[in-house]
Amino acid sequence: WAVFRDGLGKARSLFEKAWKTDPSHPRPAAEMLMVLLGQGGERAEMETWFRRVMETDPDHSDACSHKLEWLAPRWHGEAPDQLLFAQQLLRTRNWYAGLPLLLIPDWYRVALRKGGPDPKPM
Repeated sequence: WAVFRDGLGKARSLFEKAWKTDPSHPRPAAEMLMVLLGQGGERAEMETWFRRVMETDPDHSDACSHKLEWLAPRWHGEAPDQLLFAQQLLRTRNWYAGLPLLLIPDWYRVALRKGGPDPKPM
């Protein structure tokens, strides 16, 4: 775990530097969301990095997926916050980027945990 934490710290430093070098490029801010998933931290910081991505690329589905994961109760969020964000993704109607579809895998896992039907083999 110490090596993992050290790696996250180095990644954080590099992504911060990359974003400061070119804040018009969304990738460093999007990758920072994954660093924050591993490090934890405050929601406000996650929201700042998410906003930075979406201001430069409103079609950035990876960033939306990372935020959805961060908000999951198994990580740093709570179910109502995750549900609210999923509803926001639906309301975007951004089918071009597939944003409304991002919630399907996560809500499928929720349904299975709650006793939903077992997936049928193909």
